Amino acid sequence: MDGCIQCHDLRTGAVGRVYSLRYRPPGDRCFCSFDLDCTGKVLVAGTDARDGDSSVLIWDARQSSPLDGFEEIHSDDVTQVKFHPTRKDQLLTGSTDGLVCVLDLSEPDKENALISVLNSESSVNRVGFFGLDWDCVYCLTHVESFYTWHA
Repeated sequence: MDGCIQCHDLRTGAVGRVYSLRYRPPGDRCFCSFDLDCTGKVLVAGTDARDGDSSVLIWDARQSSPLDGFEEIHSDDVTQVKFHPTRKDQLLTGSTDGLVCVLDLSEPDKENALISVLNSESSVNRVGFFGLDWDCVYCLTHVESFYTWHA
């Protein structure tokens, strides 16, 4: 792992990358997951855990160093980060600690940015939004349990 996230726009047909973010997460952690918001301007990446702590880091996709991040919302690897398909500031995170967190990135106070913590009681594999207005959350665990919640 070289601490690099490279983004390519497959719609353009161009061979080269659009941009590359090179960053070594704190504590020599590795990136486990990442996602772009619906505007393509904000990138979020989740890291593996070291010493019982993992990170969710936030970038302006045009900059090389993170703008902000969350250090204490998960106690194990962040296996999935997923932006809401239409609300650019709403983010889901899932971890092998069994928690799914719903975050509002527009909230300047990090404690108030954590909207909900949902417990799957098992290691999280995938998370996402669904429903007519994308107002529900799903979680698929590593043991193939499937959970849904109204967000």
